[in-house]
Amino acid sequence: MATIKSWVENIKQVNFGPCIMYVMYVMWMIAFLASVSSKPTGTGTDVVTEILSAISGREELRRVADYLNLSRDQLVKEMPLFSPDGTKLSYTFFAPTSFAFMLQTPQDTVDPFLVDANLRLRVLTRHFARQGVSSNDLARLDTLVMADSSVAAITRTADTKTLINGAEIQAGSLSSSFVVVYIVDRVFIVGNEVNDAISAHFQNNPATIIGFPFPLPEMLPPSVVPDTIAIAEPSVSALPLTVGGFSSVSPDDIDVQDVARFVTTSLSASPALVLVSVDKAEKQIAAGVNYRLQLKFNNQLESEESTLIVCQVAVFDQPWTSTRQISSSKCNPSLSTTSMEI
Repeated sequence: MATIKSWVENIKQVNFGPCIMYVMYVMWMIAFLASVSSKPTGTGTDVVTEILSAISGREELRRVADYLNLSRDQLVKEMPLFSPDGTKLSYTFFAPTSFAFMLQTPQDTVDPFLVDANLRLRVLTRHFARQGVSSNDLARLDTLVMADSSVAAITRTADTKTLINGAEIQAGSLSSSFVVVYIVDRVFIVGNEVNDAISAHFQNNPATIIGFPFPLPEMLPPSVVPDTIAIAEPSVSALPLTVGGFSSVSPDDIDVQDVARFVTTSLSASPALVLVSVDKAEKQIAAGVNYRLQLKFNNQLESEESTLIVCQVAVFDQPWTSTRQISSSKCNPSLSTTSMEI
């Protein structure tokens, strides 16, 4: 009993203050480290990486993957994976197929989503929703607010297909930790933004040639065409059409025949002409298409003896701006030429 009493007295004499403070400090550090570890300090990923991981191996999505990479910096800034307080965020991305993008781009011109960064970012953002959308959500929702604040209409057909803004959503999804990806067969385009982007590009870069997104300094504008046009006989071993240079094409080519009819109408003001044949044709792609044609006409005036007229004609054609005009012409015997646009 005396021993216990002595032990209690010894304990009373011990100063527990430092021990208690140490224990409290350790507990505070544990709580602090736990709170810090719950917040992201760098995930090593971003919204574009998440999407590319989800669609990896899907060849039909290669084009949208390229566009996402080109706009990565802006998209990562616009759509972070975590909020400032560390809350995990989710997104849904409706990925158009490469064929869907091709349908939005006129043939024989630049890729507007490649040359216009603002258009590309605007269109891509329009395909994001700032929430995870499940297949069950798609089955019950009528509208969905997209990342650009536009409202997409969700409809369903009698054969159980689900559409968003008129684009069919393929069954199933490709998901990552942060993004749900659905494949769609159309691009969400507003108004004439694609054609406007193409026109603006050529206005700012008149020397751009098709196949290259940026102008080459050695290329002349399409309006610079020699007054005298010499068309060589096509070689049997003629190479395919070369971007930026003239190459022989068949006189029976459907586009050549269409241009020849345009020339006939344009030159027929006085006298009236009848197209006899397209003897030679060359084609150059340069911010549109330059044609060099050798055409043979008959004079149609009944009061005069029929006259055979041979003309060397250069025509500039830019389908996406509805421009077609005769750049130069030289006929034998000579005609009073006109230049007109469609």
